[in-house]
Amino acid sequence: MVVRHNPNNNTHNNTPLQVRPYNLPTISNLRQLDPLNLDTLLCLRGMVVRTSTIIPDLKVAHFTCTICGHDERSTIDRGRITEPTVCPSCQCRHSFTLVHNRCVFADKQMVRLQETPDEVPSGQTPASLVGFAFDDLVDQVQPGDRIEMTGVLRAQPRRVHPKITKLKTVYKTYVDIIHVKKVYAGSSTNTSSSSGNAEHPRE
Repeated sequence: MVVRHNPNNNTHNNTPLQVRPYNLPTISNLRQLDPLNLDTLLCLRGMVVRTSTIIPDLKVAHFTCTICGHDERSTIDRGRITEPTVCPSCQCRHSFTLVHNRCVFADKQMVRLQETPDEVPSGQTPASLVGFAFDDLVDQVQPGDRIEMTGVLRAQPRRVHPKITKLKTVYKTYVDIIHVKKVYAGSSTNTSSSSGNAEHPRE
C-alpha cells in the first residue's frame, strides 16, 4: 500500500493512493476488441448511454465461527471470496458464517459505453461495452456524456443458472475503469480524482 508522507511532522497518512494512468497513445475501437486485449490496459472513446445506481461491492468478507466465535477475514480475488472451511481454534469444519455488518464494501457503478453515431458503420447497430467505476469515480459521468475511458478489459464466465455453479463456455467482457475523461469539441476535461480506491459485462 502507498501512503502519504508529511515532511512537516514526519508522520504518515494511511489514506491509500492509486495511480490512474490516462492519455494512452492508442485509442482502441469498441468494435475491434478481441481476446488478445484481455487483462491489458486500454483506452476507449464513446458515449455514455446508461449508468446504474450505486452498488455495494464486497471487498473484505468477515466470517465468524458459530461454535467458538473465532473470526476470519477473506479478501476478494477476481470476484471470488474464499470461505474458510476449518476453524483453526476449535477444528470444526464448515462452521463459519458471514457477518455482513463487519464486512468491508466499496461503492460501485455500472457505466455502459456505446459508439458515437459518427463512428457507426452504415447499416450497422452501435457496439457497446459495460464498464465498472469504483469509489471516487462513481457518479462522475452521466448518460449523454462523451468520454475517454481508461481501464483493464476483463472476462467473466456466465453461469447456467444463478443458483448453479456450473459455468457456460461463453464469457462476458467488461472494463474495470481506472480513469475517465469527458471529451468536448476541441477540448477535454479530466473528471477523475488524484486519489482513491479503484470483478459486469459486454452484452
